[in-house]
Amino acid sequence: MSLSRPKLRFETLPADALRAVLDLLPPWEIKQLSRASKQLREWSLPFLFRNVEFQFSRAGFEDLRSLLKSDARHHIICFTYTAPELLKPEILDFNRFKSDILTPESYAEEAKEMYDEGYGVDPSYMIIYDTLHITCEEQRSIVDEGVDYTVLSSVLGALPRLTEACLRFRWTVRGQEWLGRYVHFPHMIMPDRSCQHHIKVVSNALRRARNGGVRAQAVNLLGFKLWARDVQQDYSLNRLSRPLTELLRFVQILRLTASHSALEVLSLCALDIHQFDMCSAVVNYERLEGFLEGNKKSIRSIGFHNVQMIKSSHRDVEISDLSSDVLRCMLSMSQSTPCQAADCGCCGSRENGWRLVLDDHLKRTPAKRKHDESITTSQQSSDEVTPEAL
Repeated sequence: MSLSRPKLRFETLPADALRAVLDLLPPWEIKQLSRASKQLREWSLPFLFRNVEFQFSRAGFEDLRSLLKSDARHHIICFTYTAPELLKPEILDFNRFKSDILTPESYAEEAKEMYDEGYGVDPSYMIIYDTLHITCEEQRSIVDEGVDYTVLSSVLGALPRLTEACLRFRWTVRGQEWLGRYVHFPHMIMPDRSCQHHIKVVSNALRRARNGGVRAQAVNLLGFKLWARDVQQDYSLNRLSRPLTELLRFVQILRLTASHSALEVLSLCALDIHQFDMCSAVVNYERLEGFLEGNKKSIRSIGFHNVQMIKSSHRDVEISDLSSDVLRCMLSMSQSTPCQAADCGCCGSRENGWRLVLDDHLKRTPAKRKHDESITTSQQSSDEVTPEAL
């Protein structure tokens, strides 16, 4: 005769053990676990909603309005806003489109080239135009009515635990490869003006939230890339430097994730950040050196993971991995300055990275750090950067 043993229920684990397990699970497994019982759902909610992402779209802003009515907003720690490249408004005029933007002849050449390379038959010219027209019309209505700023300002100010704001830049369309090729024809999109608009909107929304007592300490720029022609134009870089400086003005942590062009602009900016992290990026050696030189008085640590550098000379281009030795050399620091193995926090990754601790800041007393931080706080202003008409 065998005695039956009671089943050990997951929710009977000690609270610390339960939190530790939930912290290790991916979101989809936490979601499945939350359906097991009411108690597990209550435990899972803070983990399910600590990182959320919303899109620049009518549907995305409706979801954000719904979030305002939900208790889930109290659990959000990291908020990601995904912003697309904006199409030029001239697309709405079909005559302008076919004469100046994508002529039927250009379409025929592109379609034939892709077919010859084995990509199959592209949709018709009018299907492409209608798809772009619908996308452009939605974008214009959001921008012209100020929907993005209004909704983001309301939502960010209602997230009491918010500590990090992520701005993810993406292409205009996703999931339609055939359309993506045509979107990136010259005169179809506004890369630098798109970045400028989205940065200003998020900056103003964060400022309004900060005035209401919600203060995100970190900003993560994901996928910040400019076209080569924009990087080469000082005008494009200068028009982005001011709004980017305003966005980062009162944050202590700056992360760059797959943002290959960010340092082209940031090398022109003087910030007051304490922690600078880079992940999965290719950076220009001179731009990185210039940025660190201009901000070395405030930076206390530099984290990096999977970062490559491009260094140009008169004859060739050298590509190498970023290392602690290179950073020490850039900052004229002792080679004994500690560099510690650290988990990469970018995009939730737990892959190993490195963190260089700047010894100048290790010598600062707690009283001096508190004094410096109080000065930064007292400098906060309610002035807003006005988005330009697109």
